[in-house]
Order: sequence, then C-alpha cells, then structure tokens
Amino acid sequence: MDIVVGSLEKLEALYKASFTELVRKFNAKKVGTKYLVPIDNLPWVGIINLEQNYKLFMNDTSLCVSGIKLRFKRLPLGLELIIGFLIELQEKYIIAGICVTSRRSRFKCRAKNLDKPVDLWDFPKSIALPEIQALVSDVEPLEELKVRVPSCSDYSILKELYDKTTCRIIAYINLTSMIGQVHLSFENLNINYEK
Repeated sequence: MDIVVGSLEKLEALYKASFTELVRKFNAKKVGTKYLVPIDNLPWVGIINLEQNYKLFMNDTSLCVSGIKLRFKRLPLGLELIIGFLIELQEKYIIAGICVTSRRSRFKCRAKNLDKPVDLWDFPKSIALPEIQALVSDVEPLEELKVRVPSCSDYSILKELYDKTTCRIIAYINLTSMIGQVHLSFENLNINYEK
C-alpha cells in the first residue's frame, strides 16, 4: 500500500468549508466557538492502518517497522517529515518515531509540539487543531526507512506509553509546499521488536 502525505485538495476544501461542511466532511466537533478537526482529517498527514494492534514495548524492546520506502521529488531545507506510531492519550495525540530531515544537526531524541505547517498563513480562526506531541529521533532522508519508538530517558511522556498499543502509523509534513509530493510505500513491511 502506498500513501501520499497530505492533500492540497483537502487543504483547499478545509479553507473553504462552512461550519456544516466542517462537521460533515471533516468530522469536526464543536468545541466552544471553534470546530476541532480530528487528526485523521488534517490535510498535511497520511495514516496507514497496520490491521492489528501492537504493543509499543515488549519486555525491554520497542516496536519497530522496517521496509518503508520513501519517494520524493526534492527535499527542501527546513522540511521535517515525521513518521511514527500514533497513540491517543486522553485529549492529545502522541507520535513516537522518526523525523526525516535535511538538517545537518540531528538529535537522537527530541520532543516537539506539532501544529499546522510552518508555511501555512491565515489559517481559519474557526478551526481548532488537536494537541499533537511528537517524540522522535532525527534521521537522514534514505530510500528505505525504519520507524521505531525512540529510546529517550529524558522525557516523562515515554513512561505513559509503556502499556499502550497502536495499529496506526502516521506521516506528518511541516511544509505546505511539500503536501502531495512525498510518497511512502508500505508493501514489504517487517514488524518486530528491537532493543
């Protein structure tokens, strides 16, 4: 199965949507004076279902998926493509995985709050976004990627994930200009646990 990360058509539809269309097309829920769009319907993400639940941690090992193929036309400076396991915790989402970046300085582990893409201006004030936190290891752009839960001892959020399961991998892109240009192939996945 292949996915394209994000959709410009969906982004345009989100901008033009009436309140009724936000509820019908995007499954938005009214929260106060705004409409909260669920993570599955954000135009700058792509989600794949693994078709069964996997524990994030088993004994002293963490979930690992290898064999993800990455295809892109160009990788501009400043791009962050976050690919990871999607976990829902009460009122927020956690993405535990990797951040594909062209930056020279890379971190073994970092936490980052995710919002709309950095080059997306004049976002409709009537739309609210879910709270999303990513816990990632930075990696260089390779043709084949391995996604795993980063081993970070510094972040308390990791302790909340020990008994969690997931069946979804999410890809989040931080530049509107790259929406629809990054393709991921999940044809030959290898799912296991690694130290």
